[in-house]
Amino acid sequence: MRTGSLWTIVLKGAVTKGGQDLDYPVPPRLCECIDQYLARFRPVIFDSHTHAGLWASAKGDPMKGGALYDAVCRRTKKAFGQPVCLHLFRDAAATFWSVEAPDAILGSRDLLGQQKLETTDRHYRHAQTIRAARQYAHLLEEKLASIPSRVSHLTRSLHN
Repeated sequence: MRTGSLWTIVLKGAVTKGGQDLDYPVPPRLCECIDQYLARFRPVIFDSHTHAGLWASAKGDPMKGGALYDAVCRRTKKAFGQPVCLHLFRDAAATFWSVEAPDAILGSRDLLGQQKLETTDRHYRHAQTIRAARQYAHLLEEKLASIPSRVSHLTRSLHN
């Protein structure tokens, strides 16, 4: 849905896991991309003028969920060597939020539209594992960085 120059993703409860209506503001830079798609690319897609669907298929119909899912999987496979399903985008967003703002776990819950915090907790735990692994890798890096100087110091001591 467009309001002024900004877009909002609006999901009706019938299509969400928790059955509640959800809406998410789209960042301004992505709003510009949507506007460009609508002005420049969508009009040249076969029969796109016959429907109001945002994503037009090459068959002249609005793309439905399964077609969008398949398109994302095909494109991510081409780009990354394996498909990334839409659910993993949700998972990645919640995990990213939990890594970047671990004290704001309710934000992950709200982002996913989940009612129970216990369901969101797995992203928080995953984020804490990632954070711990990064800290451990950093400590190892620091320790390993000092090894060459210790070895050369020992080698010089042995030769003197």
